[in-house]
Amino acid sequence: MYTAFKITLSFGFMALSGGAVMADYSVKLFFGHHAQQFQDFFVAQRLQQYRKSPYLYEGDFSYEQKFFSQFIASKDSALAVLYDQDKVVGALNGYAFSDFIKNCDDVNIKNIASDLSHYNLDSNTCYYFPDVLILPEHKNDEVCEKLFSILEHHAKTLGYTIGIFIESSSNPEQDDEYDYAAFGYQKTVMSATISWNTMQPDGSLQDQEHTLFFWIKNL
Repeated sequence: MYTAFKITLSFGFMALSGGAVMADYSVKLFFGHHAQQFQDFFVAQRLQQYRKSPYLYEGDFSYEQKFFSQFIASKDSALAVLYDQDKVVGALNGYAFSDFIKNCDDVNIKNIASDLSHYNLDSNTCYYFPDVLILPEHKNDEVCEKLFSILEHHAKTLGYTIGIFIESSSNPEQDDEYDYAAFGYQKTVMSATISWNTMQPDGSLQDQEHTLFFWIKNL
């Protein structure tokens, strides 16, 4: 059972919103099952945002609920929640990369642990950031980087030395929605090919393979 010594940690900052208006943002960290209250926001944003290119993911609500439950039950899980005053406008989640590998059914992901050795990395020292989900009108690099920096700091206090995430490269022209390199991340040659229910140009759905590349950063 996960027990957090604090339910939230709060950080405030000012930044330009997507509409170039100065917004009064704050970020709160929620640990383990204390993040359950944000399930509806998280699931809705995954379904909406990953439905767009390059993912074209046609998700299932019940699957996404199970995905979120698995996340909050994972080792060292935390959710950085972005507020514009009192309104939730974004979130970034994270947990132990070793749990991600253990819980993933895809053989491509399970094999990534051996690929990490080429970078002299151990999966047990990596903290995984699966999803950055920011409402479109609030998306910008400054806001995204703040979410990452706060959750990275938390991971570092837990003893993790590497931050890691994966991103689709199915459509290179629409890759890199955020300037991850400016956040200190390096795109690696490590990749995994994963299939999911994908919207086709004619509006039909098809189980389609997508290549995901890993990005890493020294914390």
